[in-house]
Amino acid sequence: MHELDDETKRRLGEIFAVVELWQRRVSDVATRPEAGSSLAGDDAATDPYQMSHSAHLAMASAVDHLNALQSLVRGAQAVHPYASFTILRAAIENASVPLWLLAPAGRQERVLRRLRLQWGDAQDFHNVTGGAPDDLASRKAKLQEVGREAGLSQDAIATIAARPVAYSTIVQIAGEANPDLTGDMALFCWRSCSGMAHAKPWATLSVLEQEQIGEVAAGVLDLRVTASDSNLVTMALAGMLMTNAAWGLIDDRAKRLI
Repeated sequence: MHELDDETKRRLGEIFAVVELWQRRVSDVATRPEAGSSLAGDDAATDPYQMSHSAHLAMASAVDHLNALQSLVRGAQAVHPYASFTILRAAIENASVPLWLLAPAGRQERVLRRLRLQWGDAQDFHNVTGGAPDDLASRKAKLQEVGREAGLSQDAIATIAARPVAYSTIVQIAGEANPDLTGDMALFCWRSCSGMAHAKPWATLSVLEQEQIGEVAAGVLDLRVTASDSNLVTMALAGMLMTNAAWGLIDDRAKRLI
């Protein structure tokens, strides 16, 4: 761990001030979409896998992780080199989900994305618990039934239980839907934080500050690594911008259509 300089504390403080507002929001009961709104229609079309529930669940996790970073930085007045970026990976990833779900202009694409996300969840649960194959087949049939009732084409219904959507795809598409980022920028930040979460050598050497403390052999160095203040601010800003855009889209979709 190392202590942050004053400028980094100031910049993170600006981000954390917004996070505190979001933390209060997710601590309250989620506001239901207005009757006649786009999101209310999506909820009806995806019942019992309501779109708004999925969006709010992802936002609760995104904000919780940003708040965890805030508690870590302000409480310890220091930054963990790996854990801080692991936290930000989760924030970026979860805030991307509502943007990916709600960005399409057409309801059928939004419904398809919601059902595909639910299928991935069903597969994950099945793999963890080792449930009976019949349970997974039943869930697949239910999801396809919901898609059919929502008016999805046969081709679309066939993709519901195809290979789950990769989070790299979700993050990139969410970045493209974010007016303050690009798909490539969002993906870069997420992949960098993911690399840190898995202690990838490329991420360690590109994201962290290094100090040579010895030489094991010719060309083989012992390094001390610490968090890069500038990279921490960049990734935290990406998490904040992704979360802010997601809240904005949720709120827009939840308003009654004129």
